[in-house]
Amino acid sequence: MNEMDIAFFKWTFRVLLVIFIIFYLVVGLEVIGRHDGWASEFFIKKRPSLQFKFYNGMHCGECDFVEYDNLDKEQQKEAEDLCYFRYGFKKSQIYECQEFLRTR
Repeated sequence: MNEMDIAFFKWTFRVLLVIFIIFYLVVGLEVIGRHDGWASEFFIKKRPSLQFKFYNGMHCGECDFVEYDNLDKEQQKEAEDLCYFRYGFKKSQIYECQEFLRTR
């Protein structure tokens, strides 16, 4: 490799690294439980975040809808994060998000 090839490789690596970081900050993956396993769905976050994977414990597709109050503390935190970063609902609006997910 000559100096030109090395410079091009370094430049390409830096550009790809920046693209990956931006992608990681603005794209999320919602994981939804189904009666026969898991389903995932990519989405654009409403706010940048280092968290990439979001679990939806309320909405289950073909399963019965689970109320926010019936989730354990960890699942409630995951639901709050999902509602905030995917749909833009604040923690104080969790019940509005719950109703939104119910009709989804």
